[in-house]
Order: sequence, then structure tokens, then C-alpha cells
Amino acid sequence: MFVWVVVKLNLASLIIVEEYEKNECIFSTKNGGDELKKIFLVKSGILEIVSNQKRRCIYPKDYFGIKEMIMKIKEENEYDIVSIDFSSIYIITQEMLINSIGNNYTEIILFS
Repeated sequence: MFVWVVVKLNLASLIIVEEYEKNECIFSTKNGGDELKKIFLVKSGILEIVSNQKRRCIYPKDYFGIKEMIMKIKEENEYDIVSIDFSSIYIITQEMLINSIGNNYTEIILFS
């Protein structure tokens, strides 16, 4: 229990806050690379997932990037996530998880 409290405090101190203007692209599966190694948590604003097949909104307290980073699932369809208005996003990177939890962060998160 004590170890998890320390890890949570350490990880919380590392979280990045990024702000995006209206119509700014936040995430794109087309870019690959580093964007697929992040978890995004919406602090404020409304985002929209734009793909060939559908459109859907993401609201404060929603998150995305878990499937790609933690579960290692690559989305079949390409999509972009765009800010509909001014938005603030918390970001947790793969590097932060490795530094806070270890290289086996996936197993710890999924199976603890």
C-alpha cells in the first residue's frame, strides 16, 4: 500500500498540462510514433474524434490513448482528435510510467 501511494504522488508530480486552441489537432493515429505513447485526460474543453466512419465528442474527465499505450492495441481506422474549443489536457507519457512504475508498467496496471 505504501509503495502505491509513493508511485501515485511521483506520477502526479510529472503530469504535463497542455492547452489547445479551437480546431487544433491534439492526436492523430496517422502520425504514429510518440503520440501513441501517451495517455490524454481532458481537463477542460470539448474534443471531437474525426474519422472516415464516425464523429464523436470527448468531454472533461474523459480520456484516450489507453488502448494504444497500455494494451498495445493498434486501432484499425485512422482518426484525429481535434479541439472544438479551447481545451486543457493532462498528459501521461510512457516514459513517466517507466520511471515511476518500471518497465513492466503494463503488467502492473492491468494485473494488479
